[in-house]
Amino acid sequence: MHVRSTNKLISLILLFNVISLVQAEERKAIVVTSKLSDVTVYADRAQVTRMLIKVFNKGTHTLLFDNLPANVDQNSIQVNGKGLVELLDVEFKKIYVKRISNGAVSRLRISQQKVEDKIQKINDSVEQAKAEKNFVIKITEKLTNTKQKEAKAVLDPQKWVKMVSFYRKKMSSLDKEMRELSKALRELGLELERIQEEIRQLGANSSKSKNQVQLKINIPATGQVRLKVSYVVHGPSWRPLYDLRVSSNSKTMAIVYKAMVRQSSGEDWTNVNLKLSTAKPNISGVRPSLRAWYLNIYKPDVKAPREQSKFKREAAKSAPIDEMRYQFNDKKRSAKGGRFANELLMAKPMKRKQAGVDSLSLNAVFVIKQTASIKADNNAHQVSIFNKTFKAKMRYSVIPKIAEHAYLKAQVTNNTVFPLLAGPANVFLDSNFVAHSRLKSVAPKEEFWTYLGVDNGVKVKYKFINKFQEKLGVFSKTTLNTYEYQITVKNNKGHSTAIHVWDQIPMARNESIKVKLIKPEINKKTKHVKVNKLKMIEWFYRPKAGQTITIPFKYSVEHPADKGLTSTKGK
Repeated sequence: MHVRSTNKLISLILLFNVISLVQAEERKAIVVTSKLSDVTVYADRAQVTRMLIKVFNKGTHTLLFDNLPANVDQNSIQVNGKGLVELLDVEFKKIYVKRISNGAVSRLRISQQKVEDKIQKINDSVEQAKAEKNFVIKITEKLTNTKQKEAKAVLDPQKWVKMVSFYRKKMSSLDKEMRELSKALRELGLELERIQEEIRQLGANSSKSKNQVQLKINIPATGQVRLKVSYVVHGPSWRPLYDLRVSSNSKTMAIVYKAMVRQSSGEDWTNVNLKLSTAKPNISGVRPSLRAWYLNIYKPDVKAPREQSKFKREAAKSAPIDEMRYQFNDKKRSAKGGRFANELLMAKPMKRKQAGVDSLSLNAVFVIKQTASIKADNNAHQVSIFNKTFKAKMRYSVIPKIAEHAYLKAQVTNNTVFPLLAGPANVFLDSNFVAHSRLKSVAPKEEFWTYLGVDNGVKVKYKFINKFQEKLGVFSKTTLNTYEYQITVKNNKGHSTAIHVWDQIPMARNESIKVKLIKPEINKKTKHVKVNKLKMIEWFYRPKAGQTITIPFKYSVEHPADKGLTSTKGK
């Protein structure tokens, strides 16, 4: 027994020494105050950099960067430094901390019980008031219901007046009391909900986690050290938004290129150097592979119908299994690609000579010239990328058959180093908001067209003139239908402008159907109109200020008289 007691005592001493050493090591860690300095935002995440500038004495130091965001990718942590410093170790920690004591919950439980007691007391009063009200109603009914044998009784008017006065006062008093009790019940109900919500919140927050990064550094000589700790946070995002400001007189289009940045990482980005990257690290950087695709002849076993049915069932099952296996393999490739993408994401950006665009080999990074502040409220915060004016070639596109509107288009060359990402646009024509539009993705130096909305300065009319029907042929009867329209376009602008008008004639899908364009007449010398393979007609005009263009449009359709026609739209 003595030996066992001695061994147990030694074990307790050793355990106490280990705990003391761990606690001493933890006490050595210095919780540092760092500042957010740089943020690079991607489509679905952000790389955040914290800066620490501090004078350290010679020796080994353990630094603790505390309260990092909840969505930190622990595999993305990087540390860089300047000065006489040697990095010995980097460790990511998730610490669970107790946020409340049992006393706080107990106090709320007592308050809850008091409120529930008050509610019960008021409910008793309500039931009592209801019973008293029913009693008064029953007495009144008894007094006013005269039996047949008492029908000839003479009633005293003074007693009736006193009874009615008593009834009115009593009922009014009881109604008022019940209204006050109902109001008190509503207030106590809200108070009870508030207390219960606090209890739920305390229960949910009784144990919360926080992320930390612990660094161990060695300082050869006392001096100032600059440390940068960067990590990736999932959730932040940005999307492009454009203002297109068009001047019809100067034939220019100003593009205001903006970014809408959102983040709810748990920490505000205050006065940070902001960058916006077009890279998409969530997409695998490894090209998927094709697999062999086999076809075979299905040979049913007619002698064994049960086995044949079983074969069909197994064949039906095999397809989704193969598909799932293929998707699973894709996920493996995506995981590999994800690691590659993260390496690209964490790569040190190229040095830039001026604020603007850092062009990487695969993507672009927009460097915002001024520091930005983005709160962690998940609201869209607007950041300006550039505001540039471009020469624009304007023209109107009109399809009066579908809409009697003139749609303004602009042709612009993106003569910047900025790629324009696909995104929504607000269009302003001569300082007036006219429409919502959308830009497609445009590379630097690329020429592109964009719609700018409807311009009421150009009036369009589409008029049906007539339809003629004739029966042709002696033996082979055919029906000939002729359709006639008139298109009118008036330029009410103060200058000449280019207008393209579109219409179409149907395409025959059967040899017995003959479609003929009568007007306009098109030949080799015709320049202002053309027809493409899909039988779509395009007229080219440049009307002067105030000029009206009238376009006759006529075509015929001939088909067997005993056959009807169907009309379908292509995709």
